[in-house]
Amino acid sequence: MIVDEAAVARHAIARQFLTREARTLDDGEFQEWVADFLAEEVTYRVPTRTTQERETRSEFGRESYHLNETRDSLETRVNRLENEYAWSANPPSRIRRVVSNIAVDPSGDDGLTVTDYLVVLRYDRDDRRAQLLSAERVSELQVDEQSVRLSNRDVFLDQTAIGFDHLPLL
Repeated sequence: MIVDEAAVARHAIARQFLTREARTLDDGEFQEWVADFLAEEVTYRVPTRTTQERETRSEFGRESYHLNETRDSLETRVNRLENEYAWSANPPSRIRRVVSNIAVDPSGDDGLTVTDYLVVLRYDRDDRRAQLLSAERVSELQVDEQSVRLSNRDVFLDQTAIGFDHLPLL
């Protein structure tokens, strides 16, 4: 087997970015997530899924989204989470994001297209049962010598009905 060193390096960059991002979000460091992980121009979408017959081209619509955000709207969402009136997030949920099945393709001179699987486990208050979300994510990363930034993300949830009171950042 021939090892493609450039592909190994791209995969390492993507894996490190995704695992650092998951830990930052799990730790509730939302301001740092915006500052350290998002490009100035970012699109972050979670389209709704519908159950369709097998012949249907896509179960995901282009008109309806759980989230359809830009950097400004993500900053607003983060600021809302951290103010004294964020009752639905107080006490905060305990969340773990598990990232796996990372695949990386180069996209232009300074970017990567990264596909990964995400499992989100959330525990609220004293509830012993975890709430679970699973998804496939497709992310566009801007890479330069000093940083890696998320410029676009589409999150394709496996569930058609979400059992969460409020959707965490995915």
